[in-house]
Amino acid sequence: ASPSVDSKQLFVLTRGEARRLRESDEKPQLFRISGGSEPRIDARYELSDSAQKLELDPQGEWAVIYDAGGVVVNSNELTLVDLTDPDPSSATALRHKTIRSTGGQPEHFTFTAPLTLPNGEQHRLLVVETNQDLAIIDLSQPDKPEVTVSLPKTKAGDVAHPATVAFHDDLPADAEVASYLAIAFTNDSSVLSLKLGDSTGKPDSSGISVVPNLLDAGAIPSTVDFVQTDSGLRLAALVPTQSAAVLFDPTSSKSERVQFDHPYSGLARVTGLVSDAPLNADVALLYSSSVAAIAFWRLGDASATPYASFDSYNVDTRVTRVIDIPGEEFGYMKLLVGASDTEFFLLDLQSRQSYPMKALAGFQLRLSPDGQRAWAFPQKGDSFARLRFSDKHPTSFPVERSVVDVFDIQRADGGRSALVLHAAEGPTQDVGVTIFDALEPDSAHTRFVSGLMLEGIR
Repeated sequence: ASPSVDSKQLFVLTRGEARRLRESDEKPQLFRISGGSEPRIDARYELSDSAQKLELDPQGEWAVIYDAGGVVVNSNELTLVDLTDPDPSSATALRHKTIRSTGGQPEHFTFTAPLTLPNGEQHRLLVVETNQDLAIIDLSQPDKPEVTVSLPKTKAGDVAHPATVAFHDDLPADAEVASYLAIAFTNDSSVLSLKLGDSTGKPDSSGISVVPNLLDAGAIPSTVDFVQTDSGLRLAALVPTQSAAVLFDPTSSKSERVQFDHPYSGLARVTGLVSDAPLNADVALLYSSSVAAIAFWRLGDASATPYASFDSYNVDTRVTRVIDIPGEEFGYMKLLVGASDTEFFLLDLQSRQSYPMKALAGFQLRLSPDGQRAWAFPQKGDSFARLRFSDKHPTSFPVERSVVDVFDIQRADGGRSALVLHAAEGPTQDVGVTIFDALEPDSAHTRFVSGLMLEGIR
């Protein structure tokens, strides 16, 4: 079971009856369930074979089902589910597609935004990573053959293993700048750049074509991303072992190096969230998993004065993850999760101030969908806390049983409730829940349910 990115739908993949003896016995299916105060099944997609893995498109248009079980299994077969098709039983709602491979099996999927081809058309792509190659499927024409790109070899002769797939759609007036994909690897310093073209007029080919270009970052990059600089579109590769970044010009493969004060390993574009962003260039937040520091990288100065293009700030912990806060009211804030399991930070991008939050060891974080607060709880502890973004005020609450998760949901009356889920206990292994008012939680005003009974939605 996987929720959609906006948490408004739940997708449930079922195996059906192991041995169907009657027509009424269920086949393997994918269920799409809508949320709200009265959940319902919106669609059922019947499958010919059971499958074990499900990948969802962040934009809610596609789902990929793969890794089927059976006597004979085609490990490279994907079932593409068009979630926008109003008829789940139509021939176009489900497509079976076997990707060409040189021996690899699907390991990771990347759905791109609409990317502009030289003919002006915009196509969304699905990039399928295997341990041997890449398969690029044009989701605008999913029945056409995919484009297969072999992965480069390392100096030791091994196949480079993909780590990050980045994409960018630039819409310039000149035809020389196009849409690109870029792939960084876990075991090689090279970065593979793929310039997208179209193959219009070739009925037996894919709707797209790619022109590969192998770039060298000098050392293994921790991440790559496309950024807009004062000199135009660039592919940025962070190289923490050299405390540097390499900016590649995708049109010419020329590069320039920016030296940093710390070995930054992560990059998040925050251009629209900071108060002093340049007009025609990006601002990136840099963070490090090895030193307690962050920096703001102004790409408007990256070429003119690269040594002065970043402002660094010390924090109390190494940062391993940056969490976006949904919504517009507090979207200028980020949650920084560090290597320490007893601390996280609330970062204000406009004032460039960070607010450390101490927490119990092994804490977990959950964001409210309305972007107003975060919930924190230690695994198997008997308490949890709410952090309110408006005044940065945390409040802790004890509960009757150990906490395994916290869900912030909207009620039918328009208010919001916090559902504190408890671990299974007792001889019946009942799962319990304590219900708080999410806006004004109070331990004196709760509802405790000792056991939840699960029943199917009809």
